[in-house]
Amino acid sequence: MKKLLLLIVSLFCASLSAMERPTTEKGPWLINAIIQGEGAVKVQLLYSIGAHPDATDSSGTPALTLAISTDQYDVVEALLGLGADYEKGDANGLTPLMAAAGLGKITLVELLLAYGAEPYYQTEVGWDALSVALQNQHADCVQILAIAMGLEVQAYDA
Repeated sequence: MKKLLLLIVSLFCASLSAMERPTTEKGPWLINAIIQGEGAVKVQLLYSIGAHPDATDSSGTPALTLAISTDQYDVVEALLGLGADYEKGDANGLTPLMAAAGLGKITLVELLLAYGAEPYYQTEVGWDALSVALQNQHADCVQILAIAMGLEVQAYDA
């Protein structure tokens, strides 16, 4: 049984490697796997046969940001482990950290910060992760980002 499984996996990998390899700009395999929620194991398999962790969709959204927007923590962690650029912005310059903060995904904000994502990075119009979290009223993300930025945090009752 074990040999049969190994044979099936090797045939699957061989058929995938015979296909055209995606580029960092297009990366259709990786993007489709994320959109379809196929998980971290599939992402790692695709990486092993040439998919790039910084692939973008047709609108310029990085794979990492897509995984964040679909709340796939395991995929975000896998992409970061595979070397995805956590500062790569989308077409509007929003980084994965800004996306996580704007969506109120505190565990992903903490993960990105742990990997070294820069909370001070700003878009061309001056938005940073803290301002995005504030705009979207995600108090937990605001607190984590403020602490990461060395800002004093005080709670006020309204």
